[in-house]
Amino acid sequence: MNDVQWFERLYARHEQALLAMGRCMLTENADAVTDVVQDVFLLAWEHRRELMIHPNAGGWLMQALKYRIQSLGNKARRRRAHLAFSLDEAPELEWAGGEMTPERQLLMEARKDALREVLGEENAKLFLAYALEDRSVRELTGQTGLTESGIYRRLQRMRRALLRRSDLFGTTLVLLVLAGKRGG
Repeated sequence: MNDVQWFERLYARHEQALLAMGRCMLTENADAVTDVVQDVFLLAWEHRRELMIHPNAGGWLMQALKYRIQSLGNKARRRRAHLAFSLDEAPELEWAGGEMTPERQLLMEARKDALREVLGEENAKLFLAYALEDRSVRELTGQTGLTESGIYRRLQRMRRALLRRSDLFGTTLVLLVLAGKRGG
């Protein structure tokens, strides 16, 4: 079997599974899923010599898909954070610097209340402990009784919930900025 035949067989065997996995991970953008899957197959073509003898080429493709989607998510988060912290793009964040005045403390509490409303009390506490208090996942396992993977799953769901609410994305950033300004 030559390279092209092998690749066509690999593509036919795994395309639908990769698309399904991609749709689960990138629920908001179907076009991006197709693009990412195509990128993964291009990468597979570049690594075809290794993959032809790999014991689990399908698993390799799934891992490549997962890493590619995570990379896209990281880039998007950095881009949104850059825009949110740019005073030209987000003038409502100009007040974030300086001391924690009583007014700022009150505003911070109101923003925390908005988080509690969306995430629920227990999840909001977990998110605030992780994001604001900079507690490690290992530390949180002892306090919550959840496993590390359970905490990671909850944090991932919370991030998705917050990203769907553009009004709370700014709130989350402001909370983090305020926490950093007052020393954690």
